[in-house]
Amino acid sequence: MLLAWRQIFDRGFSLGYNERMSSDQLTTTEVAALKGVTRQAVSHAIKHGRLSARQYGRFWLVEREAAEAWRPQGGWPTGRKRK
Repeated sequence: MLLAWRQIFDRGFSLGYNERMSSDQLTTTEVAALKGVTRQAVSHAIKHGRLSARQYGRFWLVEREAAEAWRPQGGWPTGRKRK
């Protein structure tokens, strides 16, 4: 499915202003795979300003440099500590 969205972006659909997606821009799914986190973690970082991105419709694109520089924060605790 990721390939299908990549093809849509490469054709220039949904980006507006005839702007095309370059190889220096990554989707949230690609950033998640690059960093080994979930797509939701990437979206959360974007929402809280820890990762810069541009929104095109309902999609977010992240510059490759920003994605490589971003360091994911620690996650939620996995459960109660055992005694």
